[in-house]
Amino acid sequence: MPKARTHRRGAGRSRTESQKQGRETQGVGKVAPGQDREGRANGKSRAGEAGQTLGSTARSGSLARSKGASRARSGTQGVMMPILVACVCFGTAVALAFFSADPNRYLFSALATLMGCMWSYMFWVRLRRLQRR
Repeated sequence: MPKARTHRRGAGRSRTESQKQGRETQGVGKVAPGQDREGRANGKSRAGEAGQTLGSTARSGSLARSKGASRARSGTQGVMMPILVACVCFGTAVALAFFSADPNRYLFSALATLMGCMWSYMFWVRLRRLQRR
């Protein structure tokens, strides 16, 4: 990702000594652009001279971990989310039908009920999939 451009100061504005010192102390311990903490080029491991980059192996490893982690979490979370949204939809439908003064309240209530039915179906599908595992 390209870095954002810094704002140039006007000719009449200059930094004070404390601002200059603060700016100098901020750079302590920072890594030069294009290098890692040990002074090597970004993406290269010690075996990187052989041509293998660390970035490609790190990405595939993190991708595999994220897929495994999402599968572990998708069981309970994947079942609970649709049922909670369905309950909110049905509650909204009841609130619109009985407590609203809008002339189209029954239409809005029907749409909220339809959305609740769709989320209930999604809950049923995910629960069946979870039971098959």
